[in-house]
Amino acid sequence: VHRSNGFFILKEGWEYVFILAVAALVVATLGPGEWSLDGALGITDDLSGWSGFWLALIVGVGGAILQLAVFWRPSSVESSD
Repeated sequence: VHRSNGFFILKEGWEYVFILAVAALVVATLGPGEWSLDGALGITDDLSGWSGFWLALIVGVGGAILQLAVFWRPSSVESSD
């Protein structure tokens, strides 16, 4: 959607979307940290590191594909009559 508009957000580019995706992958890879709700409640999991990275990547790309499949509306072509 944003690729044809260039990189920078000023022209509806893909810069902001890219930053959000990278930040989500970093948090999934490094884990929530001790200041998170998980850390405060003492909930531990094994979903940080490479398993968290791959899980976030697969769920993120799968969710994007599912969203496009459900909500994609091709632009209507107007006749020049």
